[in-house]
Amino acid sequence: MPEGFCGWAWRDIYKDLSVLYFNGNFYGHEEGVQHVSCSDGRKPVCFKLERIPE
Repeated sequence: MPEGFCGWAWRDIYKDLSVLYFNGNFYGHEEGVQHVSCSDGRKPVCFKLERIPE
C-alpha cells in the first residue's frame, strides 16, 4: 500500500489490482482497465486502474 493511502480504499481496490497485476482482465471492460470505487458512503472516491505495459 502506498504511504499515506487510505487503508479502507486500499482494501476496496486491492482485489482488482491483484487481478490486473497478474495479467487478468474483467468481463465487459477494456483489456487491462477496471473502474472501482471506495465503499465510503459519505465521501466516495472513484479509481481508474490501468495496467501499464513494461
